[in-house]
Amino acid sequence: MYLPLSRDLGLPDQIITGHLVLARIAFERGEADQAHEWLAALEHLGHNRGLTRLVMSAMLERARLALRQATGMPPKKRCSARPTPRCGARAQA
Repeated sequence: MYLPLSRDLGLPDQIITGHLVLARIAFERGEADQAHEWLAALEHLGHNRGLTRLVMSAMLERARLALRQATGMPPKKRCSARPTPRCGARAQA
């Protein structure tokens, strides 16, 4: 696994991607606690290294998972379940 290597090298994009992918895999497997552990590890690493981007990425992903837990279905399926004029389309400015 490359996550420990990217953590040691301190490459923010790789660290974020690795943790988010592992959290999403855990969540899709029904292991929400494990998903939140991956995000906590990402946030902790961000605080320790002074990398706000890691902390904010973990917080954003936590919010995304909370939305998924609240609805029980992925956003794309939510859109197809309730068709509205703006669902899935960009808002017209």
